[in-house]
Amino acid sequence: MLTREDLAAIGAMMDEKLETSLKPIRQDITGIKGEITGMKSDIKEMKGEILTLKERTTKLELTMEHQVDRAVNLVLEGHEGLRQMIEGRLVTKDDREQDRVRIFTLEEIAKLHTSQIADLQKKTS
Repeated sequence: MLTREDLAAIGAMMDEKLETSLKPIRQDITGIKGEITGMKSDIKEMKGEILTLKERTTKLELTMEHQVDRAVNLVLEGHEGLRQMIEGRLVTKDDREQDRVRIFTLEEIAKLHTSQIADLQKKTS
């Protein structure tokens, strides 16, 4: 039969053998914990960078919206100004006809006045 001393020796041997086989596992666990800590740090840093990118993207979107809206409005105003200028310079058929009538009338009045002036000059001379 086994004595207490034998049982204690067997227990010590088993503890030693267990400790020897657990040592690499503990080292692996320590390494994994270190890697997890590093990953947590990396993830935290990435979250900060993502938030910064979101803020910058939002600012860029707002800036572009305002700049594009302003630029589009300026282009539209420019086109409207050009349209008005072109319309003001374009002459319609009715405008040309009215101009012809006015010119004809002025020519006829000028002829009449010229003959009236000539008659007056004859009378006064």
